[in-house]
Amino acid sequence: FIAPETLGSSPPQPLMAEDVVKQEKKRELRASEYIKGCLEAIEASDTELQAWQYVDRDGAEAGAARIDGIRRKWQKGPLAGVAIGNKDIIDCANTPCCYGSELFASRTPTEDAELVQLLRAAGAVILGKTVTTELAYLHPSRTRNPLNPKFSPGGSSCGSVAVASGQVPLAIGIQTGGSVILACVILRGLCIKPNRGTITMKGVLQISQTLDQVGIFGRCIADLALVASVIIKYPNGIYPRMPRPAFMTPTLLVLKGLFED
Repeated sequence: FIAPETLGSSPPQPLMAEDVVKQEKKRELRASEYIKGCLEAIEASDTELQAWQYVDRDGAEAGAARIDGIRRKWQKGPLAGVAIGNKDIIDCANTPCCYGSELFASRTPTEDAELVQLLRAAGAVILGKTVTTELAYLHPSRTRNPLNPKFSPGGSSCGSVAVASGQVPLAIGIQTGGSVILACVILRGLCIKPNRGTITMKGVLQISQTLDQVGIFGRCIADLALVASVIIKYPNGIYPRMPRPAFMTPTLLVLKGLFED
């Protein structure tokens, strides 16, 4: 876990995911009203922040209505009504996923990535795709840091500013060399980046089969634990579709060009 700094001010924050679930199941909060508030927050601030590549308003409203329509609270799922943003290299059915590149501008997957299937089955509402750098690599990002626009918003998971700015309580990113933990530190948030292979990568663009791993951004440990309990299905570190090597040679990742003129 990466803890937030205590100095400086942060933007106003919405409900924690844990509170959303509790209030929704007690019928103190309607998922449709909560999701409407998240969409309004995005509309009010994202012209400046540029955290979202694509906002699936219709899909989010439909997902929230489905949660509201479930009568028995035990059927709603552990993430009932919680708004989540997915990095734009994670497939979501019938939602553009262009990997941050004009080369894939017309790409629209027909199936959810496996981790998205798990999130939806748990009752989460996917608001859309957060910005990634082109092909999740070292290119500059258009996203702005909500704490200080002069500072970087992080690496390829820069769209996680959607959490730091209070647009959503949770976001899913992917790390190859450090983009989850880097964005977390810069944005004074919390994150979890579990061991390789604990979360399925099927339906996710992979830069490195040995280094890529899904990470979770949030604002409290309880929220991170809630999402982790849903999508971490292989605690031993190797999910069935990942080949298990007879031996693993230590891998060193070297990033060049970051600080050169």
